Amino acid sequence: MKQLIKVWPFTFLLIACGAEVKKQDSSKVVLGNWALTTYERHVLEIGKDSIYNKEHGFYSTYRLFSDSIEMKTKKFASIEKYALSFIGNDTLILNGPIDGIHVYKRIKNR
Repeated sequence: MKQLIKVWPFTFLLIACGAEVKKQDSSKVVLGNWALTTYERHVLEIGKDSIYNKEHGFYSTYRLFSDSIEMKTKKFASIEKYALSFIGNDTLILNGPIDGIHVYKRIKNR
């Protein structure tokens, strides 16, 4: 009986970890206006085809993958790839190999 009591929490943990997690559709969640949490003047307007950087006044095209985003900017003739993740629907996290982690909050439409 004592062994059963010891094994039960471990069994429950294994079952809970195996539970299916509902994934968000990045192509829908990413759309909208996002402000950098550390510098609110840096705003990205993400549309279906492009990203507009309001602070610097240029557009980038982008492609979404399951866990990343690739942005192509004509102004700088560059392609940058970032790891992409969300916390709920209002926090966007971009992690780049050069400039590290950037956290954006969704700007509510007024």
